[in-house]
Amino acid sequence: MVVKSVFSHLAGSDDTNLDNFTNEQISRFRETAKFITDSFPYQILRHILISAGIERFTENQFEMVRLGIGLYGISISGLPLQNIGTLRSTVSQVKKVKSSETVGYSRKGKISGESEIAIVPLGYADGIDRKLGTKTVLHLYMVTRVPVIGNICMDMLMLDITGLELNPAKS
Repeated sequence: MVVKSVFSHLAGSDDTNLDNFTNEQISRFRETAKFITDSFPYQILRHILISAGIERFTENQFEMVRLGIGLYGISISGLPLQNIGTLRSTVSQVKKVKSSETVGYSRKGKISGESEIAIVPLGYADGIDRKLGTKTVLHLYMVTRVPVIGNICMDMLMLDITGLELNPAKS
């Protein structure tokens, strides 16, 4: 067995109120990593910085860093990062749903008034977290944000597009 790297993960590098905690975490990591790397006759890579840490704690980059959310164009300091990818899909069907009906498993999507529901062929089998279901999470549909309604299914999710002139069935 060969040890390739030693690492830790910063819990608060995105919050300036947690800088003392983050610096303590880095200090402990530095000590522990030194103990480990000194125990082997070959180089072991060290890494602790995540996206926010890369931006804010540049003096602690060691041999590697791990760009996470930064890959999606998100920067805590306003750096002009570019998104590395976009997940796109189409609307496979639009259904009119009557008041008091439900949408999705466990009847989680409760309809309060007549609604238009767009069915999108993306689900948890595609990596969409099932916890993102219900009206609490919004997804971008063309240029308008619309709520997810009901549970995310294995191969589909449903969006409430009621009242939108962007109805895909009309385009």
